[in-house]
Amino acid sequence: MINKPFNVKGFTLMELLIAVAILAILLSIGVGSYSSLFKKNELRGATESLYSLLTYAKSESIKSNSQIAVTFKEGTDGAWCAGLRTVSGANNTCDCDALITADNSCKLTSDAGTAKRLVVVDGSEFGQIDLTVNSMTDKTIIFDNVRGMPVQTGRVLGSVQVATDEGDKVKAEVNIMGNVKTCTVSGSSDYASCTP
Repeated sequence: MINKPFNVKGFTLMELLIAVAILAILLSIGVGSYSSLFKKNELRGATESLYSLLTYAKSESIKSNSQIAVTFKEGTDGAWCAGLRTVSGANNTCDCDALITADNSCKLTSDAGTAKRLVVVDGSEFGQIDLTVNSMTDKTIIFDNVRGMPVQTGRVLGSVQVATDEGDKVKAEVNIMGNVKTCTVSGSSDYASCTP
């Protein structure tokens, strides 16, 4: 009597090891691209938040008929912030880390001088993004109350730059008419390249 070999279905140990090795290689490639994608999304979020803050400051200055200052605090890895303050006398900068009850906090006030609201972009929401301020007086832009244009008497406008550690950099700047522009300084992002 001849025994018929039985048909074994399954994988050998060698086939399983090869499949696991290929899977590990594919996952390591995928994790790197997810990390890069996450940083680019944070860069986009930080840029849009700063753009919104600047355009809001311009419109609020006209609406409230008072000068509004936007102050930036530089930092790395999300340890930065930016905030708005109603200008009163020579007091035109604010500490965006301060609570609304502090005298130097970033708060908009009503005509009566009472605090209306705290307006701050907190960099900790964008933990892998750095913020630097280039050539700006007091790291502050002040919008006038007539046309929402930046106050230029004795002041330099400069620009604000957000960046990842991978070299992606985006700049936000306000021109003399008060229009806000964002552009790519280096790396790849969703914004047009900056023109010299």
